[in-house]
Amino acid sequence: EVVSRDSIVRRARLLGADLSNGAVAMIGTLKDPAEPERASVDTLLERRFLSQVRAVIDLHWPRALVDWSEGRLLVLLPPPTEAGDDDAGVDERAHTLARRLLSATKETVPGLAVTLALSRHTAEPEKLGAALDEAELALSIGERLGRHGDVVTFEETGTYKLLFQIFADKPEELSS
Repeated sequence: EVVSRDSIVRRARLLGADLSNGAVAMIGTLKDPAEPERASVDTLLERRFLSQVRAVIDLHWPRALVDWSEGRLLVLLPPPTEAGDDDAGVDERAHTLARRLLSATKETVPGLAVTLALSRHTAEPEKLGAALDEAELALSIGERLGRHGDVVTFEETGTYKLLFQIFADKPEELSS
């Protein structure tokens, strides 16, 4: 389904966010490092984790959109209106926030690893789906490389993203 720029911006404003200048997407997981393949974590821990995440984001990036769905943290971080940051500045602020989230949630969910992945700043609201895809790919690569409990950015994934895309599209290409 194609959604217009105006529709996305209008819906986000109803939720208290201004996506007119796009956003950085963040996706995160909460897992037991001893059992990283296990998908679910105790519901009480998830709620405690999400509460702490919201508190940190409200403090440092108050107009962000935050959701928890199917065991994943989903966040859209619109560029702050008061800051005249370029894309790199917004990306760096998002990375700083992600590191703060890791630090702040460590005590909230002891023994569990929070892994966060960031997309690049996407200036066009209608392309935020692609930003979520970037963060999803960075998370997948980061977890496969054993970076549980870390922040992974799409930019850091380098050639791994190409290899993983080839493997996903044509696994027979890599078996020769």
